[in-house]
Amino acid sequence: KNTGDTAETAIEISTVDQFLNITNDKEAYYKLLADIDLTDKASVRLSKSSDAFTGYFDGNGHKISNINLATDNEYAGLFGLAKDATFKNVTLENVTFDNKSTTVKTFGALVGYGENVTIENVAINKLTAEITKTNTSLSVYGGLIGVSTTTGNKKSEIKNCTINEATFNFNEFRVTKDTNSAIGLFAGRLEGNSVVFDCGAEANLTVKYKYSNP
Repeated sequence: KNTGDTAETAIEISTVDQFLNITNDKEAYYKLLADIDLTDKASVRLSKSSDAFTGYFDGNGHKISNINLATDNEYAGLFGLAKDATFKNVTLENVTFDNKSTTVKTFGALVGYGENVTIENVAINKLTAEITKTNTSLSVYGGLIGVSTTTGNKKSEIKNCTINEATFNFNEFRVTKDTNSAIGLFAGRLEGNSVVFDCGAEANLTVKYKYSNP
């Protein structure tokens, strides 16, 4: 039986409902058996600031397409918050992020905020991010991952990942003298023992800054 306790007994996913059901068990091992099309889903996020994904996700060479990412949590991304998690062998295609809220603090198409994560053989094909408002205390945006950080002697490793045809439009990037902000086409910020191997990004970036000093 596929209990999700190990990579060998990973829970198999072949439908949209099974994919979205990851939210009910964020510690398990998962494997895609088919492409997933999220066209009919208004907004998607599988983990958030109060409930991190700590499991193992193997795309098995498949793609997840037409993803409209949710904007109602401080960590935005398909997996908003991930800790000690692994993601591999998957393509995200036609990803949209339309943020009109100051709630979002970090954004990445795959992971908004990752701690001690492994990301390998992941491709982002066609990402469109429209940002109308930003948080003035923390705003970190990246194509694949917003923030990659580590604890203790652990590492975060990002290997063989690519971003193709991505567009970021920041209609207003509000900053003050105290704003902790960063924008990266691939990763917003790499902290601690975070390392990147054989990765690349091809994207357009337009930023309009608005500075205030209250």
